[in-house]
Amino acid sequence: MLRPFEIRAGIKRHFPHLYQLLFLSLLPVFRLWRAYKSWSFKRRVVHNTSYDGHQFFIVIDPKNGLVDRSIFVGGIYELDIVATINNYLPSGGVFVDIGANIGHHSLFAGAVSAIKERCYLLNRSVN
Repeated sequence: MLRPFEIRAGIKRHFPHLYQLLFLSLLPVFRLWRAYKSWSFKRRVVHNTSYDGHQFFIVIDPKNGLVDRSIFVGGIYELDIVATINNYLPSGGVFVDIGANIGHHSLFAGAVSAIKERCYLLNRSVN
């Protein structure tokens, strides 16, 4: 099943004029929906995220701020970067995420490269 951001990205890519018409006419409704969904994000959850057939789970917490809230509301964070990872990372490839924050792109890269048992998150602050 396609998620809302995938439908939106597909319409934007293939039908830019239709996208502009729909987006401008439905913008107030989207803003209300996003505000309600953002308001309802009250506790830590495990979010099932997928893009282009690649699926992974990520723990998101409202205390973490913008990235977690964006994932909760929109389903995925920085769709353009995720699409770039999907297009250019080969199966079995190496991906280094400097400044990984909550690890969203790292987890997606692990799902794309299909080496789930070798996906490590380095969680150490460098001073």
